[in-house]
Amino acid sequence: MKKIGVLSAVAVCLVLSQAATAAVPNLVGWWQMENNLNDSSGAGNHGTSIDGEDGAITFNTPAPNATAGSFAAVFPNDDGFVGGAGDAMPTYIDAGTSSTMDPGTQGTRQFSIGGWIRPSNQDPGHSVVLSRDGAYKFQIRNRGEGQGFSPYLEIRKAAGFATEVRSTQALTVGQWAHVVAVYDGDISGTEVDLYVNGNLTPDFLVPNGAANSLGDVRASASAATTLGDCPSGLGGCGRPIQTPGALDDAFLFVGTALNANDVSVIYNQGVGAVPEPSALMLAGLGLMGIASGRWKKA
Repeated sequence: MKKIGVLSAVAVCLVLSQAATAAVPNLVGWWQMENNLNDSSGAGNHGTSIDGEDGAITFNTPAPNATAGSFAAVFPNDDGFVGGAGDAMPTYIDAGTSSTMDPGTQGTRQFSIGGWIRPSNQDPGHSVVLSRDGAYKFQIRNRGEGQGFSPYLEIRKAAGFATEVRSTQALTVGQWAHVVAVYDGDISGTEVDLYVNGNLTPDFLVPNGAANSLGDVRASASAATTLGDCPSGLGGCGRPIQTPGALDDAFLFVGTALNANDVSVIYNQGVGAVPEPSALMLAGLGLMGIASGRWKKA
């Protein structure tokens, strides 16, 4: 009987070891859009609606697999172009300036951005999922009305220098899609993975200026982090800008590059289904306690 107890303890340790490798740390932003713009990550990066000329954010039908989703953030329709005569200032979400959302300030190359987006077919431009002014931006590029949308990530390494990685996967206007961008920080190989609906998509690199490869993410310690759109004052967001239609269950990891399994879990079950190391540790201690108790009784 003692042998069975020892084997049980060993089995528990093996399970915990495998679970620990699947843990996803460093979640610094998780906006579930549950009739509010609060950050559920515990980092305190709550969002504030900055209302443009066309109205405020409302909350409506959620994305299909959002975590416990009953609402999604819906943006008002505006003309999308910022800075031109007669153009409306877009509505967007201001998530603050905390350095926790800035890879460069945190001394890491790795980060992962994602969420559900329902693009609207408006003017050609860029629908922003999440952007850190001067550091990175994850957007949906609209190539013109009726010409389709595709995700792309821009990483800025220095003022005026950025590199874009674009997916070849088109999204469907008016339909929810789950999009994820992962930068693994490996500057010697393929550094960015773009996922649509849980699947890795083909992509291509678009150098900008002298930045012909990716590397360290530029530090933007006091810059604004925004979701859904960018105000005209944010030079890192580009022109023109348009509303995304709707966003749900958006997230940001800084210091962690999600793997394909992580992305699949989030797509199918939501961000809340991906365990944190602390939760796994508590569960492991409980299981080891049970195994130990059974061993003593034997």
